[in-house]
Amino acid sequence: MTETESSLEQNLGEYSEDQTFNNKLISSIIGIKQTLDSLVIKFETQNEEINSIKNDIHAKDGIEDRLQAVSTETEEQTMIAEVRNQNTKLTTELNLMKSYMVHLETRLDCQQSQIANLVERSMRENAIVIGVHERKDENVKAELKLIFKNILKINENIKIDRAHRIGTQSNPNSTRPIVVKFHGYNDREHVINTARTISKQNKDTLKGIYITPQFPDDMRENRKRLVQKQKEYKEIDVETKN
Repeated sequence: MTETESSLEQNLGEYSEDQTFNNKLISSIIGIKQTLDSLVIKFETQNEEINSIKNDIHAKDGIEDRLQAVSTETEEQTMIAEVRNQNTKLTTELNLMKSYMVHLETRLDCQQSQIANLVERSMRENAIVIGVHERKDENVKAELKLIFKNILKINENIKIDRAHRIGTQSNPNSTRPIVVKFHGYNDREHVINTARTISKQNKDTLKGIYITPQFPDDMRENRKRLVQKQKEYKEIDVETKN
């Protein structure tokens, strides 16, 4: 018999002379105490488990931190997906813009070619005359006709639609070139070819006058480069053709 049981038996003996009743009562009380002790042990064990779970949740790198990390990672993945989607859209738009720019450049090149062709055709009957002495109140058309007759020895009637000096006279001693528009292409070619023939025979006969077809600016620059190349080849005895 334990000390608790002996104490209970002595206390109960004062109130009851029935030993059997006392024994049953003692057994019941002892059972209740054991149950309470067991519950206390379970409670303490559960409390330790709860504390352990709290530590797992709230401690550094615990469940709470891991959940937060997962949440952050999910947000970052969502943002990355959005950025990739926007990048794909921008790439598609950029490719469309590049394609459109290529289309515009092709059209521009075509239009520039057409414009250059129109300009060249508009200059089909034009020539540049260089070296004609410039005088005040001069009649350019009449002066040119005298040159064609007296210097080039052309007896045919060369029709001139327009003729004028190029630019403004900044130096009184300078001589500005003349742009002349012939009435027909054949007249222009006749004058130019005659001047070339005379220049080959005796350049001094032209008295410093030089007659050449008028070309658009870009074509004139190309011809300058071509002439320069011909000079370079001529210096090393390489034959070229115009």
